[in-house]
Amino acid sequence: PREQLIRVIRSLDPDLFDGIIELGTGNGWFLNRLSKKMARKLPLTGLDLNRQTILRARAKYVKNKSLRFLCSDLPRFAIHNALRHKLLVTCFVLEYFSRSELRGLVNLLKSHAPCTLAILERVRSSDHKNKSSFSLGNFSYSHNYPEIFSKLGLQTMTSISKVSEVNPVERNLIAIFHAAP
Repeated sequence: PREQLIRVIRSLDPDLFDGIIELGTGNGWFLNRLSKKMARKLPLTGLDLNRQTILRARAKYVKNKSLRFLCSDLPRFAIHNALRHKLLVTCFVLEYFSRSELRGLVNLLKSHAPCTLAILERVRSSDHKNKSSFSLGNFSYSHNYPEIFSKLGLQTMTSISKVSEVNPVERNLIAIFHAAP
């Protein structure tokens, strides 16, 4: 599914963003892969809360000068860095956000508009018949991202849902949302 997200990102209007920020970058694999697939060179920043993970990503991709990895969350990063005209990317991270944390993310994006959010998340669509969020336990949620983000004022640009290869009850959702000024 990550390769499909890269294809969707590559299909976006290049004037939409001038840099990419990955939330929850982990080992940096996705950001490094994205840097090799993009037609134009952009600054790519990976954010993660785990300092050891950031140190490992820096060491692993030290030769890729377009990458930088920072131990930070997005609100702290946004204090000193512009999100305007940035593409924010998450891969299987927002499932750990509560509804109020999603609302906080959207409010942050709207305060830095225009900016764009690309997500790859697991969802259990059967759980969304009566609810827009469903607890999966262990601090994990299945959210109806298009519904939630639309109600909070983001524009849905793309939404693709495919059955997960790992768990047929789940679907992988790739979606692009835009915060307009």
